Order: sequence, then C-alpha cells, then structure tokens
Amino acid sequence: MSTPLGPHALTGRRPIDSSTLAWVRTHAPGVALCIAVTLVAFGLQLAEEWLFGRAWLEALVLAILIGTAVRSLWKPAAYWQAGINFSSKTLLEIAVVLLGASLSTQTL
Repeated sequence: MSTPLGPHALTGRRPIDSSTLAWVRTHAPGVALCIAVTLVAFGLQLAEEWLFGRAWLEALVLAILIGTAVRSLWKPAAYWQAGINFSSKTLLEIAVVLLGASLSTQTL
C-alpha cells in the first residue's frame, strides 16, 4: 500500500539502503575486534580489583597494552582495517570529548 507521502509513511521507518549495509559490512569486523579488546581490558581490570583490592592498571592502559601486543603478534588484513581505523579515529575522538565533558561537569 502506497500513500502520497511514500510507502513508509504509515510505519515511520525507512528501509536501510545498500550504502549503509556496505558501510556496516566493511567496518563491523574491525569495530568488533576493538570491542573485544575493550571487553578483555575491562575484565582484567575487574580481576585486578578482585585479586588486589584495587586496579593497579586501569582498563584504558590495559587496552593500549593489549592492542599493542595484538598488533605486534598479528598484522590485521585489509578486512579488519576499515573498522580499526574508524575506531581509532572517530570513536576515540568521541570518547575524548565525552571524557572532557564529564570532567567539566564534575568541576562545576
């Protein structure tokens, strides 16, 4: 059923176009790898807190060390690069902005 406003006017949802799906397909593997490194780092921080009563190395430092170790032992193929580049630039910049914003609100 099509209306003058278009076939999706009744549901309010637009279909996902092929360019969006292509972007997800190319970026998802690398982003998933970065998320896995992040989860391992958080897990190690929790293990530190449980074993020693405090975290000697925070998850951020652990993630950097894990990422460095992974990159030293394994060179990711082109399949992974788009997502890794997106994570290391765009997502990292967003995280820094949010961290700065949280620090600013705490000082107020």
